[in-house]
Formats: sequence, C-alpha cells, structure tokens
Amino acid sequence: MNDAGLTLSPQCTLRDADELKSSLAALVEAPHDITVDASSVERIDTASLQLLVAFVATRNASGRAVRWSAPSETFMTCAMRLGLRGPLQLDAAV
Repeated sequence: MNDAGLTLSPQCTLRDADELKSSLAALVEAPHDITVDASSVERIDTASLQLLVAFVATRNASGRAVRWSAPSETFMTCAMRLGLRGPLQLDAAV
C-alpha cells in the first residue's frame, strides 16, 4: 500500500491555517494512507486542530487511513486539553 505524507510546520496557528487547509485539501481524496508528521510542532491552536479533525473524519468516512508519526509533546498536550485525542485518533500514534 502506498503511503504519502504531510509534515506539519513548527507553528500551526490561525495565521498559517490557509496553508494547512490547502495542504490537507490536496490529500483528502488520496487513495493511499496519509502519514502526518507532527514531530516539529512547537505551537498549535484550536483552528489548526479543527482542520486536522475534519481531515481525519473525512478520510475515515471514505475508508481512508490517517496515521501519525511522532507527534510532539506540545501537539499531544494541546490535543488532549481540547479533548481531541479520540477524534484525531492519536492513541495509535507512533
């Protein structure tokens, strides 16, 4: 199975949301698994996490997988504080 990826930038904030949205939109219909590398994330806000939740949900609804690669402590903490570990499927993060 092919696997494509997306590397999140260190700063994932409202200021960067349009770029993130474009990147996710380009991958949402990809027929192969998508791996999101969140290892460099130093700062992430609710807007970016909401985009990622929508991306994961849309892909799951179509039977397409999203995998997480080494999410940073910051990423995991922010997702947990907002109750998004489940919707982002972070329990399976590598």
